[in-house]
Amino acid sequence: MAERKFSSNFCRANPSLTPPEVEAVPSGLRLCGNKLLVTFLTGFPFPAGLADVRQIDLQTGDESQLIGGLRMAIDVLPIPESGFCQAFYTLEYMSSAMTPASGRIQRFGSPGGQPTVIVNNLAMPTGMALHPNGDLLVTETFAGRITRISNIP
Repeated sequence: MAERKFSSNFCRANPSLTPPEVEAVPSGLRLCGNKLLVTFLTGFPFPAGLADVRQIDLQTGDESQLIGGLRMAIDVLPIPESGFCQAFYTLEYMSSAMTPASGRIQRFGSPGGQPTVIVNNLAMPTGMALHPNGDLLVTETFAGRITRISNIP
């Protein structure tokens, strides 16, 4: 079996300067056509705007940012009815570094577009899935439950 490794720049400049860099670690992985969508969670102090979703072309290995400006990105989910890999949900462990129940789901109508906040009070979410009826199912570590989010705008 052939193995191919992809790499990314795992260090990001820290705007607070203490420490001077934060490490961004891959935290989620989805397949979207011939691309991998990879969420990157940055380390402490979890500066707002440094976490992102990157796309990696499986044939060429080319990598680029798909969605930026996140805080604690841990999952991304393409929205099927939007056209092939055009709109996305992102899941963040917390949207405020010191507020435990501030996990957030946002909807991006396009990769570079402005997000719509779907929910921002999840208790340390770790993953999400799309139900066939359009509801989102989210696992929450701190609460120890699976939450169903219906009537999504």
